[in-house]
Amino acid sequence: MPVESPDPRSVDVLVVHADDVVAALAATAQGRETVLRVTPPFRRRQRARIHVPGEMGVQQAAPPESNPAGNDERAEDVDADPLLVPAEAFVDENAQSFPRAPDTEPKPAESPEYDVDEHFERHEDAVADWRERVPEHFRERTHVAGPSDERCEFEVRYLGARKG
Repeated sequence: MPVESPDPRSVDVLVVHADDVVAALAATAQGRETVLRVTPPFRRRQRARIHVPGEMGVQQAAPPESNPAGNDERAEDVDADPLLVPAEAFVDENAQSFPRAPDTEPKPAESPEYDVDEHFERHEDAVADWRERVPEHFRERTHVAGPSDERCEFEVRYLGARKG
């Protein structure tokens, strides 16, 4: 198999930053579809970066200077579409959903009068707890449909992950 390929099925190991997965899950849950993008040419070990489809360029968690220009420049040289991996593909079915504001609203028995500050604090705490716990549900392997609906399956390695 060649070192680089236009075929996303050539990816054996996908490397993602744990914070990118968590951020993409949170953004998608809040109504802004966010994925992890793998830019061609594809290699056996490939990095995926956070991306908002439909926006110009790649949305990155790190400053552009920390991403070698090779990834974006190579995309122009290869006649292949990027592989877009939904954030949900990285977590198992037991992962807790992102907390929504109505779910964190104080119950009348707990607080007879609604207090915006109390609700805000409860919601902030729930989101922080969710961010802490969701990496415990990261998958070690996953699969997605590629740009031409081909099945792409790979091992996943997480940078910066603190699995429970």
